[in-house]
Amino acid sequence: MQTKIVKKLVGNVDKEFVKKAIDLLSSFYALVRRRGFSTPYLVDVYFYENKEKALRFLELEAFRRGVRVLSIYPAMHEAWSGLPRIHLIVNELKAIDDHSRRSIILHEATHSVLHSGVKYYVVSLPSNSDLAKCERDFLAKALSLSAAIVKDFEVFRLLRDLGLENEIMCYATFTSKELSSVGCNDVEQALNLTKLLAPLAFIKREELPKDYVQRFDRRCEKISLEILNMLRDIFDEGEDFDEMVIKLIKKVLRILEVKC
Repeated sequence: MQTKIVKKLVGNVDKEFVKKAIDLLSSFYALVRRRGFSTPYLVDVYFYENKEKALRFLELEAFRRGVRVLSIYPAMHEAWSGLPRIHLIVNELKAIDDHSRRSIILHEATHSVLHSGVKYYVVSLPSNSDLAKCERDFLAKALSLSAAIVKDFEVFRLLRDLGLENEIMCYATFTSKELSSVGCNDVEQALNLTKLLAPLAFIKREELPKDYVQRFDRRCEKISLEILNMLRDIFDEGEDFDEMVIKLIKKVLRILEVKC
């Protein structure tokens, strides 16, 4: 079944950009269907003139839906209402090179294929879990980051299965500029580092740009290697989404040798 894309413009948005983005999304969903995967029936795509307009809309939506942790990026996906929605900040995306912009938009489109239900945004924590003892704000942030990592990993896996490894590489190269500034001194930093390292689980070291490793914070090199090894193991165990989110937090706590 063909995916219906509903565009919604917020502010004075470049119409040519909108057309190209819709064409890219339509082509991607068609590819997914040809490869035997299902695509959502309906996807809302919001185009914002700038970050301020996106922030105004998304903060209100997050408040209405009871979302406690909100991060704003040039491209985002969520399904807080139970339907997939992609959010694109046009002026920021236009400032990015064509290849990176394409990989970023396709990344969010893949989320809309895989994570179009509310269950991917509400993690159930068993009352007898060790994590239940953690401070509430810490736990909310850790669960949100860990869930984002698990979903990203599933995105990279589907892109690989679709034969789009080049998009994983392009995405990893673009986001790698953040590696030197993330740090690894606490759980939040380590989870953010894990999110940046996730695509590397699908890329051979010899295929990375020559200067890629130089982008790491040298103080985090040992922890980065431990995280990468952990990523290659933890998601091959066939557990459900909530279990993987919780296990990821526990493994990061173990790597850092800390308790919450």
